Amino acid sequence: MTFVKICGMRDESALAAALEAGAQAVGVLLTPGFSRTVSLQRARELLSRVPEGVERVGVFWRADLATMARAARELPLTTLQLHGTWPPRYRERLAGLNFIRVVGSTPGGAAPRMPRGFDRVLLDARVASGRGGTGQVADWSLAARWATRTRVILAGGLRPENVAAALATARPYGVDVASGIEEEGRASPARIRAFIAEVRRWDDAVAG
Repeated sequence: MTFVKICGMRDESALAAALEAGAQAVGVLLTPGFSRTVSLQRARELLSRVPEGVERVGVFWRADLATMARAARELPLTTLQLHGTWPPRYRERLAGLNFIRVVGSTPGGAAPRMPRGFDRVLLDARVASGRGGTGQVADWSLAARWATRTRVILAGGLRPENVAAALATARPYGVDVASGIEEEGRASPARIRAFIAEVRRWDDAVAG
């Protein structure tokens, strides 16, 4: 079964839709300055509704160790996802958590080096700011090559209308979506359900 992560959770209705539809992970953005950012208090309110067995992911962009350590202490996180630099000491100091390493790629551009030593790698679109969640499409062909060597979570421009094509091309371990399930800048329960339904239809077709 394809791993599905719904990111950018900000309200209960979207979170409930993700959980009811069978997402294996939900993410909250914890770096200030983004439209999807939530406070630690808001993140705690949302993540307290997530049952055991569903990953609770704290998403950070160029965060320092102290910031992530505080979030790990105050929130029921299972996983940290970091865009930007990631010194090795971060994992040593945050033992007990899972990690997702984010790498940016651009179709037709120079291929980045695949990170080593991480359980999962999230391949997102590469943009000038280095930030994810822009809705731009990542390099599906690169994801397909990496998927033969590691557990790749494909992100970048995925939505209900194209996720089946992305899965057919890349055959990743999982998919991650934020902007592709939004309407007018907010996560749409209907689009969340549609996205996960398309992934599960793909899973059923592959299973025969």
